[in-house]
Amino acid sequence: MFEKFTQDARNIVVLAQRESRELSHSYIGSEHLLLALVLDLGVVGRAFADLNITYAAVNNKIIEIIGRGNVTPAGHSPFTPRASSILRLANEISEQSGHGHIGPEHLVFALLEAKDSVGAQALVALGAKPSAVRRLVSASFARSYTGGQIFQGFTAAAVGGPYDTNPLRDTAEEAAADATVGQEVREIRFGLERSEYFIAVNGGGLPVEEVGRHLDYNRARTAAENAGAHVHFVVPQVKAVTAQTAAGIEVALAETIVWEPVRFDTRVEVLS
Repeated sequence: MFEKFTQDARNIVVLAQRESRELSHSYIGSEHLLLALVLDLGVVGRAFADLNITYAAVNNKIIEIIGRGNVTPAGHSPFTPRASSILRLANEISEQSGHGHIGPEHLVFALLEAKDSVGAQALVALGAKPSAVRRLVSASFARSYTGGQIFQGFTAAAVGGPYDTNPLRDTAEEAAADATVGQEVREIRFGLERSEYFIAVNGGGLPVEEVGRHLDYNRARTAAENAGAHVHFVVPQVKAVTAQTAAGIEVALAETIVWEPVRFDTRVEVLS
């Protein structure tokens, strides 16, 4: 997996090792990855800077949460199970995005998914909303996403109803095992277009922010089910943040992403 890391992502791992040593910890955890990501010189580091999340503030918060170690370790420190899972998820996000590489943006998205990790807890304690970090990083991430994934399989769905109630299965028999009263098995196909994601949306059409955006259909469906919502597609629209000068001239200050939902059932092709 590490062969897929960009040089910037490898620098993050090296910095995380250094931050672990600085705190006299004998492991590399999510908190050390966070410290390294704050020092990133690219879009991730700029996102944290825009949110006024500084290295000093993160370092102090981590010490407050878990403290320093007693002895500076010798040799290479191992990744904790949590940090290892973050690296694996970063790889999944990269693969699902069609990127073929793992960069700092994949690492930070994966860390934000690990809500009970020390790194994520430190961010929340500092007042940084995961959704705000995602929004700032996504402007760059969306431009680089190549998309084009096709999802096809069998699902148990309400007769004439939505198709986001059950996971996709490889066979009709597997889908039939999911079916309940009033449902039928259908073979369907749909695909993500460039820069699209799946998102859980409530009955009123509002995004359910806490379940996040996903590039995998089954992951999105599970998150939506847990939140009592439905799966939609969302398309990121890059829009300028503007302001007027004293002379009344409108100037662009920055860019932000506005995620526009697209109804899921309008994109499903029924194959049988």
